[in-house]
Amino acid sequence: FAASDTWFQSVPTIDESEDDVESKASNAEGKISQRRVLYTSFGETPSKIMYIEKSDQLPKIKSPTDVLVRVEASTVSLHDSCLRRGLDMEISNPVSLPGTPGADIVGTIQDCGAFQRLENEYGLQQGTRVAALIRHGGNTRY
Repeated sequence: FAASDTWFQSVPTIDESEDDVESKASNAEGKISQRRVLYTSFGETPSKIMYIEKSDQLPKIKSPTDVLVRVEASTVSLHDSCLRRGLDMEISNPVSLPGTPGADIVGTIQDCGAFQRLENEYGLQQGTRVAALIRHGGNTRY
């Protein structure tokens, strides 16, 4: 990679955003906030197409097999760079816009869908630390 190919040099990290002190203070008061890196178009220059989306709404469990993870660490890879440019090798299921990069995450389970709670053979439950390989969407807090 050339330095210009890495989005994290052009987009502030979630913890370095301008409202991070305020965000930490609101979280200490019990509020939970969502932050995610987002791109709304494909392109070569990350600073022109990527930004941090802020929300007080957490993702919802939509399926009985869903798991909501509080992300502690995520990656930026060549795969993410290709997706950001619109170069998706999985033609049958292309990534749509808007997109959030990040294919690897480590974090703690915050909530599980009904199947995970009732039929869970893997021991997944709230509070379990996990590592996961996902297609995209890992550069987020949840």
